[in-house]
Order: sequence, then C-alpha cells, then structure tokens
Amino acid sequence: MKELVFELLERMIAADTTNPPGNEAQAARYIGERLRQEGFQVNYQRVAEGRENVIASVGDSSAKEIILTGHLDVVPAGEGWKKPPFEMTRSEGKIWGRGSSDMKGAVAAMMAAAVKAAKKPKLLSEKKITLVFVCDEEVNGDGSRVFVRNYHPAKETLVIIGEPTKMQVQIAHRGISRFRVDIGGQQAHAATPEKGINPILEMSRFLLAVERFNQDRAKKQQYGILPPPVITPTILHAEVKENVIPPVCSALLDCRTVEGETEEMLRGQLTLLFLESRQNSQTTFQLETLLCAPVGTSSRESSCCRTAVQALGEGQTVGCFNGSTDMPIFTENGYRNTIICGPGSLELAHQIDEYVEEEQIRKAVDFYENFLVLA
Repeated sequence: MKELVFELLERMIAADTTNPPGNEAQAARYIGERLRQEGFQVNYQRVAEGRENVIASVGDSSAKEIILTGHLDVVPAGEGWKKPPFEMTRSEGKIWGRGSSDMKGAVAAMMAAAVKAAKKPKLLSEKKITLVFVCDEEVNGDGSRVFVRNYHPAKETLVIIGEPTKMQVQIAHRGISRFRVDIGGQQAHAATPEKGINPILEMSRFLLAVERFNQDRAKKQQYGILPPPVITPTILHAEVKENVIPPVCSALLDCRTVEGETEEMLRGQLTLLFLESRQNSQTTFQLETLLCAPVGTSSRESSCCRTAVQALGEGQTVGCFNGSTDMPIFTENGYRNTIICGPGSLELAHQIDEYVEEEQIRKAVDFYENFLVLA
C-alpha cells in the first residue's frame, strides 16, 4: 500500500486541475474508477461544467461513518519551476509537483489507507468508510458546499480534512474576509500634482494605518489557539500613464479573522482607518466584499481529535492551521466532529517547486489506516 500511494500520487499530479478553471472531473473520474475496482460504491456530484466531486464508500454501518476528505484543485503553477509542475519527480526522498503538498499527497494517502482497510470484513461491519474528494476549495469552496447540502451521513460521523499539517492534529483556523478598496482622487498631469488629488498617496497613508492597526491588535489581545487577526494588502493597482496622476487607486485586502469578528465590523474599522488617515476631505472611499468565510473550529475533546492523537502515537500536539480550509463548511452544517491532519507543509503550498517528503506520505498512510481502525 505504501508503494500504491506513490502510483496514485503520480496520476494525481499529472492531472492538471489548476483553479481556475479547475477541470477536476478528470481526476475525480480516475479516482472513482480506481476505487470501484477495489469494491467501493462510487458516486459523482456535478458542481459545474468539467467540475465534479467524487464520493466513494465501503461498509454497511448506518451508526458510524468516517469521512476522509480533501480537494482536487490546485493553484496555478507559476513560472520558474526547476522541475515539471504536472509531472511527478521522485528523488532524494521527496516528491515534487504541483499539489504534492497541497493536497494531492493526502488524497493519495487516504485512498491507499482506505483500500487497505476495505480488506478487513470485521472493520466494515462496524463502520462506514467514505472518501470525499471535492472541487473548488482554492477559490470558493463550492465542491464542499454541494457535498454537505446533498449528503446524508451516519448518526455518528467523524471527518478528517487532509490539508498539509506536517502530520500534526489541528482543530481550528482563522476565517477570511477579502475586500477591494477603491480610493478616488482627482486626475492631473504629473508635472502639476497640486492641480489634482493623488489617490496613491492617500492609499499609502491608509495602508500604513492598517499596519499600525495590525500591530496594536497583536500586542493588546490574546486569541486562544489562534494567532492574531491580520489584514494584508495583496494587490495594488493605479495606472493611466507614466506622466498622469490616476483618478483611482485600488487595493485588495486579505483579512484573516478570529471568533466574533464580522464582515460588518471589518467594514466599519477599515472605513474609520481611512477617515483618520486621509489628508484631503475630497478623497472618496469605496469597499467591495469579495469573499467572506468563517472561522474554522472544533474541540480538543471531540472523539475525532482524541482518536487522531491516539492514531499518531505519543508526543502529539494539537494546534491550529495557519491557512484556510473547507472546515467551516463542514462544521456549520452538522459535521462538528472534524479535524485537519495531512502530509506536507503549508509553507510549501502555492510555492514554486512544491514538494512533499516521502516519509510524510508513508506516515499519512499509516495514520489514516490507524484512525479507521481505532475510530
């Protein structure tokens, strides 16, 4: 099974599921047919053209179900790879390729572990094992939303999301709100800036105010298991011509949120920061919400968390995930018994020359199998 996992991973990496546009159906169909050969019952959920979830189950229990889930889409490869992004390269104890760490490595490990567990009749008489691999996690989470709306789980259901945690159990992550900010000024010739209002300068003052706000929050409060909330500018744009002061400067703000922090609160705070930082009362300010996803949270005391720690062995810590996942889509729709645990490192996700260590993949197969046995 530990060599099967690398065969599966090779096929996964070779499937270009870059989102957008996604095209996860090709990977979903391969997974479905492969698991059907191993005795799994397989269904597909159409989410959009060329985009599907695959659901594969084995076992008859209606009392207990274990769901191992992950996403099939990946972010764009980008330029500058030393190794081909959509071809698995295996050397020096590492697996390179887009999605190797985030998170096709976990998908392959979940499949290999479930195939092995499916050969144990006694196990299957006690619980149902379900693999759920979804589309569109990297953009809107539409795949998981379609799944939770249309799937009816067993009375007791435990869920593991296989995002890259370096095989540590993680039970929470910050939410996300993303905003487009447009600061309007007055267009003028660059040689006579006094005739206009430069929105780039106003945006600069606003972003510096945002950074001071970040620093104040990090110093003054504690946020439990979560790191402090933070607002990060990720895109900045203002352009007409090299000798023209533009009429508008735009920025995209990625806000990582904590419990109790709402979109409305953030909009109010950002507006206040602008009003406090601007130097020209004629400057305009507009906010557009692009994305709003809640905080993901579970419990250290849940049976899923306790079983995962047991399955990993002694010395395991329980922490939080620095990125964002489909976790709140599950927890807010009745799947409260949910954790995050998978091979690979978040620091390597979305990077050039993404890789996962072979030992992490082998450890993942063992962990998922142990979990299926112990749960």
